[in-house]
This record gives sequence, structure tokens and C-alpha cells, in this order.
Amino acid sequence: MTALSLMSTLIAAAPAAAAVDPPSGAGIAPALVDMPSTETTVSCSAGGMTGEARLTLASDGTRWTTTVDSYRITANGRSKGNINAYVYGKNFAGQTTLDHKESSRDAMVQNGQWQNLGLELSRSSVPWTSMSQASGTGVEFVFDKSGSDPRCTAGVSSSGAHRAVQHIATSPGVIDKLRPLTSCQVLTDGITCSIAETKTVTSSVTLNGSVNPTGPSLDWLTAGISSSWTSARSVDVRCTSPAMRRGQLFVAYPTGTTTEFRVQVNAFGVRIDGPGKAFEVASGIACEVV
Repeated sequence: MTALSLMSTLIAAAPAAAAVDPPSGAGIAPALVDMPSTETTVSCSAGGMTGEARLTLASDGTRWTTTVDSYRITANGRSKGNINAYVYGKNFAGQTTLDHKESSRDAMVQNGQWQNLGLELSRSSVPWTSMSQASGTGVEFVFDKSGSDPRCTAGVSSSGAHRAVQHIATSPGVIDKLRPLTSCQVLTDGITCSIAETKTVTSSVTLNGSVNPTGPSLDWLTAGISSSWTSARSVDVRCTSPAMRRGQLFVAYPTGTTTEFRVQVNAFGVRIDGPGKAFEVASGIACEVV
């Protein structure tokens, strides 16, 4: 038999081998798994040479990452080409507010076959509000040829870059059974169990189903989720069980508000959209015999 009681107590939450075709996500850096992302393929030509690159573009609303997962360059028997990932942004006055480049080794193979690369360009803080006029990201190819080396750029671009937290659903009065506050167990039939402790519990934000953002990313997300976000509360946990059987456990849980949302970024000619879920602690606890 299970008993559940709600208490109105103040709480606190608590370079690889060549491949004939570029495999999806080939070379994606592990750091990208915590950010919504999208993939695109770009290409350009110069001096009789053509370069193609498969890119993963990722952002959680504050960070931006462009990763060159794999590439293919026209075969000419040489292997000292270059690939440079870039990202830039300009404001309404035409002033450059974002300009960053990440260069490959001087050893890009030119054999007409797809090669895994994993070249990553990352910015930990992107000036979104200053990128209103134009922005772009992609790659520059520098082809290895006898004499001068031709070059070209290929990427995606847009104007009016912006980001947002879109609310999907809000559910107050949710019991967070994944993070119990405390518990007690009886060793004899017919005994009641009392809990009297003070706990500090934090609220939580999860992005892409498994990762908890931190720092500026967390600050930006929580500001978009709630204008009065509570990051933590001190919980006075006091509840008494009914008579219990030997071996049963009496558990106290925090309660709060769950918000489902999506992080949406429109920049560089692409739309990045990823799911998120937040639990914000509120007044109340729940106690249960399990």
C-alpha cells in the first residue's frame, strides 16, 4: 500500500581514412552533443579545382560552433591543400563585430575522395545583438597546385541573426521523483517514520535530452524561461509516514514547475532548433511510502 501526501513547506530545488561517401556526422566533435545542430554541404571552384565540405552548425543560444566534418577536393596528385573554417558578423553600421577563423594543417588530400576531418571553430560568446546587418559561416579552400594556389570560399549567410527560447508547455505542482530530498526506512512492522531535515535543492535545465548547460548559456536560457527564475531554495523537510511494514522506505521529494521549451537560433542562413526541459523549484514537498 502506498501513501502520498503533499506538504506546503518551503523548498529549494535542487585525419581519418578516406571514405567513398561522407558518413553522416563524420568527425563531429563530442562537445557538440550538448547543442542543437544542423548539417549542410557547401562547395566552390577556382583554378580548375572544386572543393566540397560537409559542415555541422551548432548553437545553444550563446555559443556557436562550425565543424568541418569531411571534405572532398578534385584529384590532381597533390596533398598540401588547406581548409579554413570561418565565421563573421556585421552590425547595422557595417562594422565587423564577429570575425574568427580556424585553419587546417597544410596537408589536405586532393584525390577526389571524401576525407573525414573534424576541424572545429568555436565561439563561447557570440554578439547576437550586434549581428543585425550580415553574418556568415563556412570554409575557405586553398588548393595545392603548381605555381600560385587558387582559393575560393563556400558557406551560408544571412541578415538579421537572432535567437529565442520558445515556450511549449508549463506544468506547476510537479513532483520531482528523480531527485529525492531524503528518506528513512523501518526495520519493524507497524512503525511510523518521521523526517525532519533541512535541504538545499537546485533547479535544473536540460538541453537536447541529456545535458545541463552552465555559465552564460544557463543564464540566457533561464532568463527566457522565467523572469523570476529561482535557482535554489532551502527546504525544511518535515513529514511523518503512516504505519509501515518492515523494509519499506519513506521518501521526500521536491515539487516545482516544469517547463518544456525549444531553443531557436536563426543565423548564417540556417535555422537551428533544439528541445529543452526545465524544473524550477517552488514551495512544497511530497512524501511517499515506497
